[in-house]
Amino acid sequence: MANEINGEEVHGMVGHWLATPVNGYLGSGYGSDPQSLIQKPMSAGLGDAFIQKMERDVPVIGILPGGAVNVYFEDRDNRSKNLIVNVMDRLVRVDSTGTVS
Repeated sequence: MANEINGEEVHGMVGHWLATPVNGYLGSGYGSDPQSLIQKPMSAGLGDAFIQKMERDVPVIGILPGGAVNVYFEDRDNRSKNLIVNVMDRLVRVDSTGTVS
């Protein structure tokens, strides 16, 4: 019997990755810095690099079909925004304080 990973598990992996700071595990570059992405303008084109880092750290992301993972921003008010990672039609939000939900 083959082990299968479902969308909920991938969603959880991405949530964990977003909540773990870069180098959060000794000897590993695993983790993300979503707040640095939130502070950059969308025109900087950092979303692709962010997804590539996610693919390196969470290899299952790399085998998902094209368009299964997207990154975008949502304005909360005049001074803050959320980073949204859409993973297989499930959303993971990171607010400007770094809280993952």
